[in-house]
Amino acid sequence: GTYGAARKREDNKLRFYSANFEDLGIIETSLDDLKYDKKDNWVNYAKGMIYFLKETGHDVDKGMDIFIEGNIPNGSGLSSSASLEMLIGVIAQELFNLDIDRVDLVKLGMETENKFIGVNSGIMDQFAVGMGKQNQAILLDTNTLEYSYAPVD
Repeated sequence: GTYGAARKREDNKLRFYSANFEDLGIIETSLDDLKYDKKDNWVNYAKGMIYFLKETGHDVDKGMDIFIEGNIPNGSGLSSSASLEMLIGVIAQELFNLDIDRVDLVKLGMETENKFIGVNSGIMDQFAVGMGKQNQAILLDTNTLEYSYAPVD
């Protein structure tokens, strides 16, 4: 999974550090500069989620310090980017008391991949990460986003 610790700041700075990318150090940006920037590497996924939260009217009005660590191999095809997007969405939801349900966070994760990062992806990775339950398979219609769970032994 992907794990994080975060705190709200009193200014607009966004500071990110990943134990998985120690050599990159702390990557800093601000709420006023939520644009894709190749030099920001993995932080673009976090910036994209915050950008789309704000674009959809959610009040992310202060910066954050965010520490990330994960055990999903990057670039392995195992949804590390979707996991990061969902983590950032849940962190913002908790820190700013955002009224957004998990399916809407999943949709913003897909928007981040498609419109911010520029990767043409579907919604299954974000849906599995955001809606998954232990010992349950998700039966998902990706056209309607209707879903149900089925027990897996």
